[in-house]
Amino acid sequence: MSLIQVNNLSIGYDTALMKGLTLSIDVNDLLLIRGRNGTGKTTLLKTLIGEIIPFEGQVIRNLNGDTAYLPQSCDSDIPLSLTMKEILKAFNAYEFANKIVKPDFFSKQWLSASGGEKQKALILTQLYKKVDILFLDEPFNHLDSESINELMYFFRKLLDQEHVKSIVYISHVLSGLEDELSVKTLELK
Repeated sequence: MSLIQVNNLSIGYDTALMKGLTLSIDVNDLLLIRGRNGTGKTTLLKTLIGEIIPFEGQVIRNLNGDTAYLPQSCDSDIPLSLTMKEILKAFNAYEFANKIVKPDFFSKQWLSASGGEKQKALILTQLYKKVDILFLDEPFNHLDSESINELMYFFRKLLDQEHVKSIVYISHVLSGLEDELSVKTLELK
């Protein structure tokens, strides 16, 4: 089932960054959007969410739940002296998180957590409510390959356990797990 259908989309701000895009985002899709800087990756994400109106074409949303968006500017180096459990409780996300992450995750201090663990916590704060599509802008920024791989498996787990229907993410980084985890790729030029 198609959650979002894009037909002949042209997007941009003053001038079109992209023209004629047709795309379908389906249930269980893990979709990677790649491209050089300035090709419209974030603009496309914001258009899919509905924050930006396209120049032409249409975005048809067939969603039952909400969408969640985690922008790339999230600063995971904020000096919080809280545990992951305290952070997730503050966002009403602890009950949900308790179903899918290992118990030792919750006792970790934000200050000493790895970049991947911090990013996982930020993602979990977006999933406390029913979310059809999770949109992530550059979730792998400043992460090592081990943390990237951990997040990739986490994405697939979220989909396989039906905690989210689809995940769309922007990245310049390839994890090497794209084939194994059935990642669809949209390359913008």
